[in-house]
Amino acid sequence: MPTLLTGPEPILTLAEAQAHVRVDSDDDQDYITALIDVVTAFLDGPRGTLGRYFAHQTWVEVYTSIGQGFQLPFGPVISVDSITHDGGAITGFDLSESNGVWSVVPTGTWPDTSGDIIVNFTVGISPIPAPIKMAAMLHLGTLYENRESVVVGTISGLLPNGYEALLAPYRLWGGR
Repeated sequence: MPTLLTGPEPILTLAEAQAHVRVDSDDDQDYITALIDVVTAFLDGPRGTLGRYFAHQTWVEVYTSIGQGFQLPFGPVISVDSITHDGGAITGFDLSESNGVWSVVPTGTWPDTSGDIIVNFTVGISPIPAPIKMAAMLHLGTLYENRESVVVGTISGLLPNGYEALLAPYRLWGGR
């Protein structure tokens, strides 16, 4: 089972979020930072709205054999940062993707190993597409302006070509 080492990095910077909600003081800095984390968690990962990882994050996976290569548990993969066995680096590999499945394959001769092979890899989308960032800003702005779960005395509606339309091209439906 993969283990998260670092990340996910926030989808928005504090400066981007403050500019979007038109706050130019540090008064709400902690609250806006918390909203950035909420929006990132809402969108990112297999349980997020997009159904995939987009925020940069580093994971480690342990394999017991590598044979002619192996599949990484998820993507999109930005890089395979290291592969080690018994404290030594394993080099000479390519990263490939086919139909959303990310594989590491040897380019030379790999050691015939037994024991744990430790793979550190970074996933996400680089750079994060502008429509995803804009949808994150819209979401953050809505949460910032509506700090309670109930709004009384207003009529509201969804903007055409708004949040859902921005995310639709990037959403994975039903799996990897």
